[in-house]
Amino acid sequence: MLAPPSVVRPKHVFQIPASMAESTGVSSVGLVELTAIEEMQATKKAGSDTMRIAFELAKSSLVEMNGKPLSRANGEHDSAWQTMHPKIRSLVLQAYTRIHQPESDEVEGFLGSATVEVG
Repeated sequence: MLAPPSVVRPKHVFQIPASMAESTGVSSVGLVELTAIEEMQATKKAGSDTMRIAFELAKSSLVEMNGKPLSRANGEHDSAWQTMHPKIRSLVLQAYTRIHQPESDEVEGFLGSATVEVG
């Protein structure tokens, strides 16, 4: 489930390297940042399979391929993911991680800011 249309979310578009684009037919992919509800839905869909969780999260984030929106309503989204070349799926997984995970210096800054309070 995507956010309501009134909520505009940035779409991150990644260009597929030319050599891969030629052999796979995929020249670009677009991903959005998932809402908390979308993350929970993807996690529920994957069940207890941790590898599948990563795939479901990345797949849920994927909203566009070759500049065209992927419809969930008619099954186009699932079909695109299932028929996508494994190298492209791998790139989508990495793009998902880039969008959703903080950089290591951000993590260090956050964890380094911890204080201990008593009382």
